[in-house]
Amino acid sequence: MGTKHFRFLVLGAAAAALFASSTPSEAVSIPFFGKSVCKDDKERLGHDERILRDRHQLAFDQCRAGAGGEKSRRCEDLKQQQKSEMKRFQDQRKRTLDDCKQRAENPNSTTSPKSTTNTKSTKTTKSTAKQK
Repeated sequence: MGTKHFRFLVLGAAAAALFASSTPSEAVSIPFFGKSVCKDDKERLGHDERILRDRHQLAFDQCRAGAGGEKSRRCEDLKQQQKSEMKRFQDQRKRTLDDCKQRAENPNSTTSPKSTTNTKSTKTTKSTAKQK
């Protein structure tokens, strides 16, 4: 008797799923609890940040070694450049993750005008115009 009841539950659930997928309205995706939104982006950006930090540290160490271990103006300038580069990276990281979260929260909305703008294409167009 228990297996018949189980069969009806399974068949009922399958029929409900089939009916729900055949309706013209869009199915709402239910996120898996505990799964991080934009996990791939976070992991990739974290990896990129570690690489950037290691590259900066190596360049700074090489600069100091070339300066004989003393504080040189060149090394201090390098450190400031690295600091501003890291700030730009972190700002870009924040924008990327915010865009990803926005897409996850509103999958049916269009992308923001900021994310669709390609700055490389406008620069290429300007440089092509200068060549003519």
